[in-house]
Formats: sequence, structure tokens, C-alpha cells
Amino acid sequence: MNVTQQSAILLIKSAITGKPEKLPEEMEFPTVAKLMERQGLTAICYLGALNCGIPEEDPTMQHLQDMYCVALIGSERQMELIQRISQAFEEKGIDHMPVKGTLMKKLYPDHAMRYMCDADILIKEEQYPAIIPIMESLGFQEKGESDHEHIWKHPFLMVELHKHLIPSYNKDYYSYFGVGWDLAKLQNGYCWSMTHEDAFIYDTIHFAKHYRDATANSHFIVDLWMYLRTYPDLDFEYIRHQLSRLKMEAFLDNILRVTRVWFEASEWDDVADRITNVLLNDDSKKKINEKNAIAQETRAVEKEGSVKKARRKQILQRIFLSKEQMAHAYPQFKNLPLPIAWVARWGFTIGKWGSSIKREKQKNQTISEKVIENYRQDLEYVGLQFSDNVALPD
Repeated sequence: MNVTQQSAILLIKSAITGKPEKLPEEMEFPTVAKLMERQGLTAICYLGALNCGIPEEDPTMQHLQDMYCVALIGSERQMELIQRISQAFEEKGIDHMPVKGTLMKKLYPDHAMRYMCDADILIKEEQYPAIIPIMESLGFQEKGESDHEHIWKHPFLMVELHKHLIPSYNKDYYSYFGVGWDLAKLQNGYCWSMTHEDAFIYDTIHFAKHYRDATANSHFIVDLWMYLRTYPDLDFEYIRHQLSRLKMEAFLDNILRVTRVWFEASEWDDVADRITNVLLNDDSKKKINEKNAIAQETRAVEKEGSVKKARRKQILQRIFLSKEQMAHAYPQFKNLPLPIAWVARWGFTIGKWGSSIKREKQKNQTISEKVIENYRQDLEYVGLQFSDNVALPD
């Protein structure tokens, strides 16, 4: 952990607790603010800095104040839209279960603290034909379909209507949740929710999915801390037993350790430091893309058994997209049967398709077997592995 990371953690803690924290004298506030802004923590940075006594006339504070006002207005619009969706679903008899950030925003002292780029709502796939006109009437436009969700866009909110909670290609995690409705409990009308324990398990597994894909950041730890503060009496015997089925006890212990180190003055150790460096990083977009490429290459190698087999399959998958990939990337061809859709796509992308394949091949070739092995070991060190090609035993 460096001074910038330490300062960011103290500002997060101050914003949420409302209490001032002693910031390091050597802190460079503009650098900390830029890091937190890239992490989606602008509102938290501003409110924490206010509590810690940074003067409002400070130029960085003035910028943060502007960004906070934008975040506050945007968050209010998001929450209003989510409420309108839920109300419309209730009126039309549509079963739905909000998850992740859609619920998490309500746990924060100020809902603008929890940045949310999209709202996640589990639906029943058989009801989707009835959902389409509802979303259109609310001003949303359908933007495609992925393995596990239908994507809708509004000027102020992206909504992901989940067909199931976890992508089916994450076979280990998917086999635990299935579609997700087995864990749903009816709250009122047609709105469902999981128990607090099952929601905590889901958020932990979602965190793990992003961590091993190199797309996790600090908000996952902040969310967990908020959840633990809101629900201090969680049944951890049940939680630990369920996560043991996915061999995730070590990861659970490690991320709980990080919450204690960040927010409860526990002693730092190598695991907490390593996870902090992964989550609270100052990487450029290029570096983030490089890490994600390494993660995906590691996933492929673990699944196929060798680098050579993995890269051969990646090229074939790049040429012959799945039906879900075609629907997402080329919605104009989604109603065509796959062989015809492939041909249409090749014709549509002629001139850039070949160079795209070449770039993908060159990118993969720069990722050595040693880099892949190091990434695999890094995951194992924090209690994770790429076992998503293997479902849980019955």
C-alpha cells in the first residue's frame, strides 16, 4: 500500500462514518482525487474530504464538488427510473428481483456515494415478450443480448435484465445459482429478493468473478463493508458452508481481512497488501486491457489444457461467434440461422475482419506461458482459481 492508496481508504472511511480521519501529511490530494474518480468514488472522495477538513476553496475540492452534484442528480434519476420499472412490472404482473448495485445504493448514507453504471434485475425469460413494450414505454431502447442478460439503454441508465444471475460459461458459479429463482423469496406483489445471507454470497461470488477476470476495483470491498455494517448478524456458518462448495473459503477470509485492515485498524499483511494493490490501482486504460487479456488467456489455458490448444480455439471462436455473441454484437443478424448469420457478418466486416483476427493473434502471442502461470499463481494466493469449465458435483 502506498500513500495515495492509504489516503483513499481513509477518505472512504470518513465519508461513510461521517467522522474525520487524520490524512497523511505527504498526501498529494489531486493525485488521490484522480485515483478515486477513476474508481467511481468521486462522491465518496468529496464527502470524505469535507469531513477531514480539506477547505472547500481548494481547486481540487471545487472540481469534486461539481462532480458530486452531477453524481447526485444522476443517482436520483437512476433511482427514479428503477422505481418506475418496478412499478410498471408490478402493474403488469412481471416477476422481478433487483440485485447488486440496485440494492446496494440504498445501504450507503448518501445514495450518490455508490456509483452505478447499470441496474441489474433478474427476470423470468418466459415473461420477456411482455417486458419489451414496458421498457419501450419507459423510454428505454433495446441494445442487445448477451449470454445471461437483455440490455436496455436510457439516457440516464443502462438496465441489464438478467436471464440468470451468472453467465453460464462460468460453469462453477453458474451451477451454484442456476437461473437464480430457487433462491428468491417473494417480498410483496411481484418483487422478489434473496435472504441477506444469499445476497452476500452472490455479491461475494460476483466479486470473485470480476477479480479473476482482472476487472475488479475497490467498490467491491466498500460494498462488502457496507453490507456487514448494515447486517451485522449474518449467519456466517451458512455463508461459509455454501462458499466451501466452490472452494472459496480462503477468498472469503482474505476479503474479510481486507475490510478489517481498511476500516477497522487491523494489521496489514502481504495478502491484504496484494489485494489492495489489485483493487485500488492507478492503471491506465491500456494497462487494464492488458491485464484483462492475461486473465482471459489464463482462463482459456486452464480450460483447454495448453496454450496451443487455447489459442487455436480462440481463433475459431473469433471466426464463428456463438448465437448469443452474434445477437449482442450484430443485432441486425440475430434472427438469421447461424451459418447464414456468419456469412452475413463476414460480408459486413470485410476489410477489417482479417486485420482484427491478426491483431488478436498478435496480442495473444505477446502473453507468454510464464505470464499465464504467474497470473494463475496470483489467483491461487488469494484463494481463487479458473475452474469455470467444471460444474459443481450434485
